[in-house]
Order: sequence, then C-alpha cells, then structure tokens
Amino acid sequence: MHFTLLRLLSFRKSLSLKSQQSQESPRVASGGNSLLDASLGFPNGRKWLLTAGMCCVPLAWIAAAGPALGQSISSVQVASATPQSPTATVGVTYKAAETAGDMNIVVVGWNDTTATVQSVTDSAGNAYKLAIGPTSGSALRQSIYYAANIVGGSDTVTVSFSTAAVYPDIRILEYRGVTGLDVTAGSSGSGTTASSGSATATSANELIFGADTVSTGTVAAGSGFTSRIVTSPDSDLAEDKIATTTGSYSATSTMYSGAWVMQMATFSDASLPPPGTLSGLSCTTNTFTGSGSDTCTVTLSAGAGTGGLAVSFSSSNSAVTVPASVTVPAGATSAGFTATVSAVATAQNATLTASAGGT
Repeated sequence: MHFTLLRLLSFRKSLSLKSQQSQESPRVASGGNSLLDASLGFPNGRKWLLTAGMCCVPLAWIAAAGPALGQSISSVQVASATPQSPTATVGVTYKAAETAGDMNIVVVGWNDTTATVQSVTDSAGNAYKLAIGPTSGSALRQSIYYAANIVGGSDTVTVSFSTAAVYPDIRILEYRGVTGLDVTAGSSGSGTTASSGSATATSANELIFGADTVSTGTVAAGSGFTSRIVTSPDSDLAEDKIATTTGSYSATSTMYSGAWVMQMATFSDASLPPPGTLSGLSCTTNTFTGSGSDTCTVTLSAGAGTGGLAVSFSSSNSAVTVPASVTVPAGATSAGFTATVSAVATAQNATLTASAGGT
C-alpha cells in the first residue's frame, strides 16, 4: 500500500529579506507579513524561501502512507499429549488458567491416514473451527483448529477421532492479540526440509503459525520462526513468528530425513480498527538567517506496534538534509527528527517526503 498525502499548513511570517546576489527585495504584504506566492503551487501552504545568506526553505510536507503495527501479539502458554498406543480420545490440559479474549490453537497430528477427527471441544465450552486440514502424507495426517475470544479459566481440550488414531500428537497453544483466521497453506513430502507452501497475509500485523507432523524427528524451526514446542517423544513442532508487512509467507522446519506434513495458518485481530498510517509531517521553524536546523515531527494515525515503525525520509533539495529514517517506538504515535538547512545563492524550494510500509 502506498499513497501520497499532501499536508499544507498556512504560514505568514514577518520578513525583511534581500538576496545577497540580486539585492531584490522580497514581496511583503501589508502589516509586514510575507506574501505567499501562489504561483509556486502551494496556495495557503508553508513557504520557506532559500536566499543567499538568509536561508528560508519552503517545505511541502508529503507523507507516503503505509501500515503501522497494531496491538501486540504474544504467545501465552502451550501443552501437549502424545499417547504411544492407538487412541480414539485425547485430552490435554493447560497448566495455567486462560485469559478471556485470547485464542486457542490446536494442532492434531497422527500417524495414519485412516482415522479422522470427529470433534475438538474443551471443558470451558469454547467453539472450535477448522483452520486447515486434514493434510495427508505418507502414513501421516494433520489438521489445525482454533477457538477465538475464549472464555477465561482452567481448560482441558479434548480431541475425538473416528477410530483409534496411531500415535496421536495433540498440541494446544494460547495466544493473545489475535481473533480471526486470515490465510492457510499445507503440504506434504519427504526429505530434510518440511514446507507448508506459501499464502499471502493481508494484514501488516499477523501471527504466522506453523506446525509439522514427521515420521522421524524435527531438528529446528524455520528461519525467523520461534519454536514453541517440539513434542516428546514424537518430535513434532509448533512454531510462530509475527508478520510486520503484508505479503507471501510460508512455514518451514528442518528434520531428520523422512516423511512430513507441514501446515501454516495466519491470524490477525479482526476486532481492531484498521492499522495506523502516516498522517502528518511537520516542522517548527518558519525561517532561517543563513544556515540552521529545524525540529520536525512525523505522526501516525495510531500507535506503532511491537518493534516500532521505521519511517524513511528524503529531501528534494540538497540544501536541506534529513536522516535516512527514524523509528516510531512501539505504542507511540510520533517521532522527531532534525532537518538541517544550508545557505544558498538563489531562491529555491524544497520538499520533504516521509514513507513507511510501502513501495
């Protein structure tokens, strides 16, 4: 996402400037206020005139809007059950009481392609939906379920199969900051690398959740992912990472050579308002005599999320220099930076541009 927002601020400033080269007096309105020159294309806009020895830079503020991060997404707790004999019903209990409004994600893996999942329920009465699956491999099968906006308190999740499943591997995970399913991907194969295949996340702040069921053993989570659990003794993985931009994602893992099933599901907070975007770019000083510096501020329409939001800057005139970027801290709606102005020989214009999260 990338668009341009032109922010024009009215400016009238008492000036008495002369070019050191041309010795021409600037046009001055009655009352000693500078006359804004509409011919420059910025009627009622801020004018900073660059003149020799007396440097006043006209800045048109342009914010190229991109996504800011929403609220923080976090992993709360995880538990698992791995019966080592064929089992038709498997229960898993969280160690700690859950928090109302969180999400439960349940990974159901097993080592045959005959049994099917009949139901996923819990003792708190939460309703579970199928996110993806079943995805079948060589004598392997896996599905991912989730329950959004759960009730709080102690909880045991129960998975029931159509018939006794071989080596069922149930992983339950509680997450905070997500309420809705976005996209999914799933695949199967054999070798030392498991991959879900790709899907395009539509939000800039999403949980990318991945899980595998393998015939041998998981060695490590995929690049950029955090391993939340590798079950024992089955050695099946649940992993996650946070997407900070929209785009294509996939879940991967490395493993000892063998058969595998890998799935990915992405989750966002559908209850939140749209993520914040760049909403303003302003500077405090109106004029300079000779060279100088100005304190400027970039603002967002909502607070930046985990990790903050990097904002890039550019100047159309080499006489005005700005930092390459600043980061709006997590939770903040603005950040400051300094624009440095050098004296020039002739009257000139300058435009500062801020951009984030787009191309």
